[in-house]
Amino acid sequence: MATSVLTNPIIFCLITIVDTILFVPGFRSTDVSAYEETFAIFRAKGYEVRFVPINWRATSIKHWAAEVSEAYADYEPGHTLLAGFSLGAYSALVAAADRPPARLLLLSLSPYFAEDIPYLGEKSITYMRPRRMKAFSQTRFEEIAPRITSNTTLFVGSEETPELQNRARQAHRQIRRSRLVTVTGVRHDMGHPAYQSALSDEL
Repeated sequence: MATSVLTNPIIFCLITIVDTILFVPGFRSTDVSAYEETFAIFRAKGYEVRFVPINWRATSIKHWAAEVSEAYADYEPGHTLLAGFSLGAYSALVAAADRPPARLLLLSLSPYFAEDIPYLGEKSITYMRPRRMKAFSQTRFEEIAPRITSNTTLFVGSEETPELQNRARQAHRQIRRSRLVTVTGVRHDMGHPAYQSALSDEL
């Protein structure tokens, strides 16, 4: 009797890991739908998107960054991009200093670091109230920048406030692996078509 040997085929499973963008909204923003056009751009580029809700009420930058870090803890840094708008960008930056993501996207980074405060107008200071301003005054950009090792892209509108434009330029100078994208003719509005186009081009 002939004996046959059956060799089981080896089955290779290809697992595709999709990078995720964790997006932190601007100050007091909690409406996910306000960012759907931006999220559509992210998804069209092949990314998963997660909205990071922040409790803005009666809290300061320390709390906001901690909330970003808590959400980020569930993701692998090598396959995660941190992105944020305005104070959301500020919060993402602080979180990235402790745990570098694959990439950092800072959209209209707010000028509320300790180095910026002397140049802010009274209206900007009053708007944030004393508790938040105290926390900002203890957050120095020059201490954070050397800890940012991720590839970083900064976006700023050419019509944004001088303080915000200066913060973007200073951040570009101080973050080693950074690129600055100036969006012509745009104010503090990441929903503007030109801003959306610039963001798409950089992904």
